[in-house]
Amino acid sequence: GYIQTGQGGPASAFSESGNFLAVAYSLSGPKLYGSEEIEFVEKVKGAVPEGSLILNEPNDGSAFAYGVNGLNVYQRYVSGWGEPAESEDSKTIRRSLDAVAFDPNVARAVREVGAEYVLQLDQNGKHDGNHYLFSYEENEWFGIDRIDDETPGFEIVLAEGDMRLYRILPTEG
Repeated sequence: GYIQTGQGGPASAFSESGNFLAVAYSLSGPKLYGSEEIEFVEKVKGAVPEGSLILNEPNDGSAFAYGVNGLNVYQRYVSGWGEPAESEDSKTIRRSLDAVAFDPNVARAVREVGAEYVLQLDQNGKHDGNHYLFSYEENEWFGIDRIDDETPGFEIVLAEGDMRLYRILPTEG
C-alpha cells in the first residue's frame, strides 16, 4: 500500500531512490552537497595534481564530487561496499585508514589502490546524523571518520569549517 511521508513501513527500491534524490537536492533538508561543499571540492581540485585518487566516505556528500565536479574520489556510490565484489583493500581502508601510520597492512592497501589524499566534507556530521545519507553505517566507515587534524600519518592540505583535505604521508615499506 501507499505510505504517507514520515510513516514507517516497507521501502521499495523506488521510494529509496526517490528519497536519495530528495535528500541530495532538497532545499530544506540536510545540506549534503550544497554550494559550500561544491566550492570546497573545486579548491581541492586546484590543490592536488590532476587525477590524484582521493579516499572519501561517500555518505557525507562526497559521492557527488565525481559526478558534479569530476573529482577522482575512491567511493563514488553509497552502495556496493560490504558486497562480495568489494576488494580487501577497500574494506581495510574503510575500517582502518586512521591507523595508516602504524599498520603496515593499511599502508599497503593505500599503496595498492594508489590513493594520496583523504576528503572529509563533514567532519562533525557523524555526531548529529543529519548530514549523512540514510545508507550510512557508522561502524563500516570508522577508518575514515576517525581521522582528524591530530591523526598521525595525515597532513592538512585544506581546512574550512568541518571540511578537510588531508595528504596521506608516505609510509616505509
